[in-house]
Amino acid sequence: MGPAGLNPDIRQSKRYFDKGFRRFRCIMSKKPSTAQLVWGLALAAAGVGLFFRFPEVIPQLLERYGTFAAMRYFVYFVCYLVAVVLIVGGARKIYAYFRASKGGGSDR
Repeated sequence: MGPAGLNPDIRQSKRYFDKGFRRFRCIMSKKPSTAQLVWGLALAAAGVGLFFRFPEVIPQLLERYGTFAAMRYFVYFVCYLVAVVLIVGGARKIYAYFRASKGGGSDR
């Protein structure tokens, strides 16, 4: 017996690898999940919400914690970067959902 309890001859057979590839191909060819669309919309909405919330919260944060006052612009940059990443991630999920639902296939 080889590693993982498999006979070395079985691991190298074409049938062993084809079975796994067929399973992968079957998963990739399924209709896109509505949960992925909802998740993409939630990500994008959270990013947009952060854009509107940061101008109110960041000055309070800098006032309350004097340590961050010296890194003011860095704090703004990082917070808005998080918002942009959320929006882009949500947009990618939404785009992938509609692309796959039209029959173009999912890119991720």
